[in-house]
Amino acid sequence: MDLFSRADEPSVYTVSEINDKIKDALEGDFANVSIQGEISNFHPAASGHVYFSMKDEDSSISAALFRGVAAKIRNIQLKDGLEVICHGRISVYPPRGSYQLIVSNMEALGSGSLQAKLEVLKKRLQAEGLFDVDRKCEIPRMPKKIAVITSPTGAAVRDVLSVMKRRSVAFELIIVPSLVQGEGAEPQLLKAIKAANHPALEAEVILLTRGGGSLEDLWCFNSEKLARAIADSKIPVVSAIGHEIDFTIADFVADYRAPTPSAAAEILTKESEVLMETLDEYWDRLQNSINRKLQQLRIEFQSTRSRIRNPAEYLREIKRQFEDWFDRMIVVMRRNLSDRNLTPILEQLYFKFRETIKIRQSEIEYNMAALNALSPVSILDRGYAIVQEADGTYLRSAKEANVGDELNIRLSKGNLKTEVTKIGESG
Repeated sequence: MDLFSRADEPSVYTVSEINDKIKDALEGDFANVSIQGEISNFHPAASGHVYFSMKDEDSSISAALFRGVAAKIRNIQLKDGLEVICHGRISVYPPRGSYQLIVSNMEALGSGSLQAKLEVLKKRLQAEGLFDVDRKCEIPRMPKKIAVITSPTGAAVRDVLSVMKRRSVAFELIIVPSLVQGEGAEPQLLKAIKAANHPALEAEVILLTRGGGSLEDLWCFNSEKLARAIADSKIPVVSAIGHEIDFTIADFVADYRAPTPSAAAEILTKESEVLMETLDEYWDRLQNSINRKLQQLRIEFQSTRSRIRNPAEYLREIKRQFEDWFDRMIVVMRRNLSDRNLTPILEQLYFKFRETIKIRQSEIEYNMAALNALSPVSILDRGYAIVQEADGTYLRSAKEANVGDELNIRLSKGNLKTEVTKIGESG
């Protein structure tokens, strides 16, 4: 029976049956094949087997090099990008419906074609000056708007969002969606670069990013057109493509290359985070300074309040201190200037000082009399009293006291302590 029946001879196969038939067909027709391609996704297993893909610009096929065969071709240093010819057979694994090349021998052809193309383009663009540091733009220290060109469903955008959310820095993130792999990725990336540069977007920096992958996966970022679009961008471009060991043409042309998407997010928000930490430090220092000043003012207030309670004594003390200072100054001047006839001048100065003191004393006594007239203490002489609670709080209304409170009643002469037994209404 043919593998696929004609329309007039319908047949229904189970999955296992169709996979078995495909296995018979492929393994029969491709029992001995030679395939030329470039090694990609090279992965040696602990068992000694080696797994990789063979690819060209358009397709790839899985391949396996078992331990016994791998031991025979140790003269070839297997690695990604190596161009080889593999001899072997096609094998089908029915449980998954997949097939791969089982390698029985291998020949190395030198550097892979994709890698060779990459090196040629890299040298040409470098010669043109696209990689020069002098032409690169400075990255904004604290960008408020960041345009991120990437796949909106990829791991890279999640990493970027995670880092920026953790840092809690004020910014606006604009996702410019684009394919970042495979056919159609290059034109979408070019459109995204153009869109991010549009004045209406007001972006301050562009982050071009995606997760890791093989050389083939990242190939769209080795596009010459994309390289020139990055170089022509009016807005600085930060590239974060693949892992730390991955380098693309876009990385060399970009104004700044970050090793990973997460590292790019940290770099773009670093200055903002430092600013926030500095502001927090200044805020703590300001609070401490305010607290110290308040404490100082409390002390000064207490000192001033004690002086205001007895202004006459305070002013008399100032007068005594001033007179004592003046007398000492006269003694010192006479001692140091004894060889000069300055006695008349000093006596005249001393006389004027005494006259000034009398005038100021009269002014002080007048002000003290006016102050005493307004002082609540002078009212006590007319039969009034000042009532305070035990903590020194002045009472202005009977409602402010409670039955059982101990009160201090200040009279013109002496104090009384009493206990509230009843609170009555005024009037």
